Amino acid sequence: MELELREISKSFGEKKVLREVSFAAKGGQAFGLLGRNGAGKTTTIRILMDVFPQDGGSVLIDGEPIDYGKIRI
Repeated sequence: MELELREISKSFGEKKVLREVSFAAKGGQAFGLLGRNGAGKTTTIRILMDVFPQDGGSVLIDGEPIDYGKIRI
């Protein structure tokens, strides 16, 4: 299984907090999301968990959009 975020963007009002963030994480392997305070780590995780909608980009599992009705993160 592979989780992939492609060019995720998110803004809150005029404040752009994510600018085309992309990464992939493969099942069975460790993955770390590191960055300074305010880098967008929590916002990225919240988008991944479907707490916030992204303004642009896509969240994929095995190359297909996530169906949050079937998959819980």
